[in-house]
Amino acid sequence: GDSITSNKVSINSELHSLYKKLISIRKNNIELIYGDVNYIKTDDENRIFAYSRNYKSDTSYIVFNLSNTPKRIIIEVDEMGNYQDLVSGNEFSSTSTILSITMGSKSAMILKK
Repeated sequence: GDSITSNKVSINSELHSLYKKLISIRKNNIELIYGDVNYIKTDDENRIFAYSRNYKSDTSYIVFNLSNTPKRIIIEVDEMGNYQDLVSGNEFSSTSTILSITMGSKSAMILKK
């Protein structure tokens, strides 16, 4: 007879943890659920994309570097101050309404003041 071979299925724990974190961030930041979308940067040549989500007084900035190299990205924000990446916990400061961040290749950030 024919023998049946089985493939072992396992969970990618790193990816599973990232999904859990992203779900938690979305649940705890109402603008990511109900907020209006405003596109703030599209740069096809450098493979950079950014938009904001605004709901009432809450705003988050979602930034993607889809290129294969790290990039310095400049986005316009509503107000100067400190912004935290809700994914990594890293903080970025702005002394004006221009925020400059350095992102690794193929990465994303969710920035909130």
